[in-house]
Amino acid sequence: MDLTALFQNHSTSIPVQEVVCFEKEEIKGTDIEKLENVSVTGQITKNDVDMITCDLEVAGTMFLKDAISNEVVPYPFSFSIEENIEDFIEKSKNSLAFKELLWENIVLEIPIRYTTVEDYQLYQGNGWRLTSEDATFQGENPFQELLNHKEEE
Repeated sequence: MDLTALFQNHSTSIPVQEVVCFEKEEIKGTDIEKLENVSVTGQITKNDVDMITCDLEVAGTMFLKDAISNEVVPYPFSFSIEENIEDFIEKSKNSLAFKELLWENIVLEIPIRYTTVEDYQLYQGNGWRLTSEDATFQGENPFQELLNHKEEE
Protein backbone atom coordinates (compact mmCIF):
# COMPACT_ATOMS: atom_id res chain seq x y z
CA MET A 1 0.00 0.00 0.00
CA ASP A 2 1.42 3.35 -1.05
CA LEU A 3 1.90 5.86 1.78
CA THR A 4 3.54 8.63 -0.28
CA ALA A 5 0.70 11.10 0.45
CA LEU A 6 1.38 10.76 4.19
CA PHE A 7 5.16 11.04 3.93
CA GLN A 8 4.97 14.10 1.66
CA ASN A 9 2.38 15.74 3.94
CA HIS A 10 -0.27 15.90 1.21
CA SER A 11 -2.70 14.24 3.60
CA THR A 12 -2.94 13.22 7.25
CA SER A 13 -4.95 10.08 6.52
CA ILE A 14 -5.51 7.51 3.82
CA PRO A 15 -8.88 5.74 3.66
CA VAL A 16 -8.76 1.96 3.41
CA GLN A 17 -11.44 -0.14 1.76
CA GLU A 18 -9.88 -3.37 0.54
CA VAL A 19 -10.77 -6.99 -0.02
CA VAL A 20 -7.71 -9.20 0.44
CA CYS A 21 -7.30 -12.83 -0.63
CA PHE A 22 -4.66 -15.14 0.78
CA GLU A 23 -3.23 -17.86 -1.43
CA LYS A 24 -2.82 -21.46 -0.24
CA GLU A 25 0.97 -20.98 0.06
CA GLU A 26 0.47 -18.01 2.40
CA ILE A 27 -1.61 -19.99 4.91
CA LYS A 28 0.48 -23.15 4.72
CA GLY A 29 1.52 -24.50 8.12
CA THR A 30 -1.56 -23.19 9.93
CA ASP A 31 -4.89 -24.73 10.90
CA ILE A 32 -6.61 -22.62 8.25
CA GLU A 33 -7.70 -24.64 5.22
CA LYS A 34 -8.88 -21.63 3.20
CA LEU A 35 -9.00 -17.87 3.75
CA GLU A 36 -10.39 -15.57 1.13
CA ASN A 37 -12.15 -12.25 0.70
CA VAL A 38 -11.02 -10.64 3.93
CA SER A 39 -12.72 -7.23 4.07
CA VAL A 40 -10.72 -4.34 5.53
CA THR A 41 -12.11 -0.84 6.12
CA GLY A 42 -10.80 2.13 8.06
CA GLN A 43 -7.92 4.53 7.75
CA ILE A 44 -4.19 4.94 8.10
CA THR A 45 -3.14 8.21 9.72
CA LYS A 46 -0.05 10.24 10.46
CA ASN A 47 -0.20 12.09 13.76
CA ASP A 48 1.54 15.27 14.95
CA VAL A 49 4.76 13.43 15.84
CA ASP A 50 4.94 11.70 12.43
CA MET A 51 3.83 8.34 13.82
CA ILE A 52 1.87 6.19 11.38
CA THR A 53 -1.09 4.39 12.94
CA CYS A 54 -4.09 2.48 11.68
CA ASP A 55 -7.69 2.14 12.73
CA LEU A 56 -9.05 -0.80 10.76
CA GLU A 57 -12.03 -3.13 10.92
CA VAL A 58 -11.34 -6.60 9.53
CA ALA A 59 -13.94 -9.26 8.76
CA GLY A 60 -13.96 -12.50 6.85
CA THR A 61 -14.37 -16.23 6.99
CA MET A 62 -11.66 -18.78 7.56
CA PHE A 63 -12.27 -22.43 6.85
CA LEU A 64 -11.04 -24.81 9.56
CA LYS A 65 -11.27 -28.53 10.25
CA ASP A 66 -14.06 -29.20 12.72
CA ALA A 67 -12.60 -30.44 16.02
CA ILE A 68 -15.16 -33.27 16.20
CA SER A 69 -16.25 -34.22 12.68
CA ASN A 70 -12.96 -33.32 10.97
CA GLU A 71 -14.94 -31.70 8.13
CA VAL A 72 -13.88 -28.32 6.78
CA VAL A 73 -16.31 -25.74 8.21
CA PRO A 74 -16.57 -21.94 7.95
CA TYR A 75 -15.49 -19.85 10.93
CA PRO A 76 -16.55 -16.19 10.62
CA PHE A 77 -14.29 -13.66 12.34
CA SER A 78 -14.06 -9.92 12.83
CA PHE A 79 -11.68 -7.74 14.79
CA SER A 80 -10.21 -4.24 14.98
CA ILE A 81 -6.62 -3.18 14.48
CA GLU A 82 -5.73 0.04 16.26
CA GLU A 83 -1.98 0.28 16.52
CA ASN A 84 1.26 1.87 15.50
CA ILE A 85 2.26 0.23 12.23
CA GLU A 86 5.83 1.53 11.89
CA ASP A 87 7.20 -2.05 11.89
CA PHE A 88 5.32 -2.79 8.65
CA ILE A 89 6.47 0.30 6.74
CA GLU A 90 9.31 0.21 4.23
CA LYS A 91 10.23 3.89 4.24
CA SER A 92 12.62 3.68 1.28
CA LYS A 93 9.59 2.74 -0.87
CA ASN A 94 6.93 4.70 1.08
CA SER A 95 4.93 1.50 1.32
CA LEU A 96 3.09 -0.53 3.90
CA ALA A 97 3.33 -4.33 4.00
CA PHE A 98 -0.45 -4.51 4.23
CA LYS A 99 -0.87 -8.29 3.92
CA GLU A 100 1.77 -8.91 6.59
CA LEU A 101 -0.04 -6.54 8.97
CA LEU A 102 -3.32 -8.36 8.35
CA TRP A 103 -1.78 -11.82 8.60
CA GLU A 104 -0.15 -11.09 11.95
CA ASN A 105 -3.57 -10.18 13.35
CA ILE A 106 -5.55 -12.94 11.61
CA VAL A 107 -3.29 -15.62 13.10
CA LEU A 108 -4.32 -14.43 16.56
CA GLU A 109 -7.97 -15.13 15.66
CA ILE A 110 -7.50 -18.84 14.90
CA PRO A 111 -9.36 -20.76 17.62
CA ILE A 112 -7.66 -23.67 19.36
CA ARG A 113 -10.75 -25.84 18.82
CA TYR A 114 -13.89 -25.11 16.83
CA THR A 115 -16.91 -27.26 16.09
CA THR A 116 -20.27 -26.84 14.44
CA VAL A 117 -21.49 -30.25 15.67
CA GLU A 118 -24.73 -29.99 17.63
CA ASP A 119 -25.91 -33.60 17.65
CA TYR A 120 -23.38 -35.55 19.68
CA GLN A 121 -25.41 -38.76 19.30
CA LEU A 122 -23.93 -39.19 15.82
CA TYR A 123 -20.49 -39.62 17.36
CA GLN A 124 -20.43 -42.85 19.31
CA GLY A 125 -19.03 -46.32 18.97
CA ASN A 126 -18.61 -49.62 20.77
CA GLY A 127 -18.24 -48.61 24.41
CA TRP A 128 -17.78 -44.88 23.88
CA ARG A 129 -19.76 -41.78 23.00
CA LEU A 130 -19.12 -38.11 22.75
CA THR A 131 -20.81 -35.83 25.28
CA SER A 132 -21.01 -32.08 25.52
CA GLU A 133 -19.40 -30.14 28.35
CA ASP A 134 -22.89 -29.16 29.51
CA ALA A 135 -23.87 -32.82 29.92
CA THR A 136 -20.68 -33.47 31.87
CA PHE A 137 -21.43 -30.63 34.29
CA GLN A 138 -25.00 -31.85 34.76
CA GLY A 139 -23.69 -34.99 36.37
CA GLU A 140 -23.93 -37.27 33.36
CA ASN A 141 -20.79 -39.39 33.39
CA PRO A 142 -20.30 -41.74 30.44
CA PHE A 143 -18.10 -43.94 32.66
CA GLN A 144 -20.56 -44.16 35.56
CA GLU A 145 -21.54 -47.74 34.65
CA LEU A 146 -17.90 -48.83 34.85
CA LEU A 147 -17.40 -47.00 38.14
CA ASN A 148 -20.48 -48.64 39.67
CA HIS A 149 -19.27 -52.08 38.58
CA LYS A 150 -15.83 -51.45 40.12
CA GLU A 151 -17.39 -50.38 43.47
CA GLU A 152 -19.38 -53.64 43.67
CA GLU A 153 -16.22 -55.77 43.54
